[in-house]
Amino acid sequence: MDTDNREYLPVSAVAEVLFCPRNFYYRAVEGAEETNHHMLEGRFQDERRNERRTRSDDGRVQTRQVFFSSESLRLRGVLDVQGLLLEEATSREVGYGYVYYVASAERRQVFFDESLRETALQALAAARAIREAGEPPPLSSVPEVKCKGCALAERCMPEESAFLTGAQAAPRRPTPGSNLGRTLYLDIPGAALRKRQGRLIIEADGQMIKDVPLSAVDQVVIGQAASLSSAALSALSDLGIPLYLMEHGRVRSWLQPNWNKNVPLRRAQFRFVESESQSLAVAREIVRGKILNQRTFLQRGNRERKIDRILSAVERLEGLAAAAKEAENKESLRGLEGLAGRLYFSGFAKLLRPGEGFDFASRNRRPPRDPVNALLSYAYSLLTKDCINVIIRAGLDPYLGLYHCERNGRPALALDLMEEFRAIVADSVVLNVVNRGIIKESDFEPVFDGIQLKDGGRKRFFGAYQTRIREEAVHPVFGYRANYLRLMEIQARYLGKVMQGEWPQYDAFRAR
Repeated sequence: MDTDNREYLPVSAVAEVLFCPRNFYYRAVEGAEETNHHMLEGRFQDERRNERRTRSDDGRVQTRQVFFSSESLRLRGVLDVQGLLLEEATSREVGYGYVYYVASAERRQVFFDESLRETALQALAAARAIREAGEPPPLSSVPEVKCKGCALAERCMPEESAFLTGAQAAPRRPTPGSNLGRTLYLDIPGAALRKRQGRLIIEADGQMIKDVPLSAVDQVVIGQAASLSSAALSALSDLGIPLYLMEHGRVRSWLQPNWNKNVPLRRAQFRFVESESQSLAVAREIVRGKILNQRTFLQRGNRERKIDRILSAVERLEGLAAAAKEAENKESLRGLEGLAGRLYFSGFAKLLRPGEGFDFASRNRRPPRDPVNALLSYAYSLLTKDCINVIIRAGLDPYLGLYHCERNGRPALALDLMEEFRAIVADSVVLNVVNRGIIKESDFEPVFDGIQLKDGGRKRFFGAYQTRIREEAVHPVFGYRANYLRLMEIQARYLGKVMQGEWPQYDAFRAR
């Protein structure tokens, strides 16, 4: 029986540490798999080169790939030009090797002198130290030039880190992330979702309803009973595309691909949540941010109307936000949040266009008993779905929250994060579809003791919600513009950096 429990590193670890120690940490410790076009091109060239594993030339045999491992170095991998592995495997000194550059079709000789050998051994030792430490190396260990175009910039956030520590000016606007919010929404009873040659096909009653390339889908939402082929599920899983099942406007469950293996971050999250002082500090900021965004929302809607009730609510909300910052415990925070909610919704009711059958007195749910509350509940369900998605992408556990209580099946951290975006995103969509007549009173139907949207109304509301999350706003700390979906992910990663001790404190998203 093999009792050797020593951990072997891949050959690529040496190159990754020399290129960027943080890059190595994210890939080797957190399991990051993000790629960019440079990496995909290199992978494609490797695959082309390796199509012929061996070839003969003038009596010599050239082998494309040979697997070696080293007990002394605790290193293993497919050999290309790694001289140290080859020396141990053959017991012969290897004096040089070659590096082939695909772009220029050049082959250059590299001599394995003592300096190069020592550099490789030092890099290997550094890789082991990073793995044992279990935390990202400081940003100061990375030359700035290495960050430009890096596939892991979305996760590492180097410019934001440098800005928060005072090492550089405000960060540049981030490039579009891999999650563009492109959602395939299936809300046709009895429809079928299938995969055909790299595309997703929606069929109903024997007819093809929609044909979408898999490359143009970031998530799938199913709002009615539908059938899915195993090929479609496999394709979604392979491409890291989550699938959400919704019922009566609520997130029922989701199928999450094996997207993130970030165990160190989840450990840090558990430790952070167990610290009453740390979790309370973030909870204060979450509630403060929520109240300030409610205040901003009412101010925007009342800019021309000058309604006295809203002016009074705005003034009192400012005081409640200040009180939230000093709350002694979470129970006090919940009291302040509840009072702020009553003030806010009393003002929200005044922003609704009168005489359209959308009278709103107060918030009610489970089930909602009037059209406005039905719209609010549906909007919050969609927002919950997106917060779950960005939290998982960031490597955090959506069920382990800092402010909301832990209950069976309740995504507490997603509910924490969405507080900052309820008014600015979800409530904004509700006000828009009501006041512009996108949703009418006839779009609702009674259900049990409440009311819900009909199929057509849900489809139009979902379209309005998707439009909203693609709109841009300015991040209050970093000063750059990004769409709301990206801002949610930035906030989730912000929280993760604070939990791991990389960033000093959490700052909620606050709309201007």
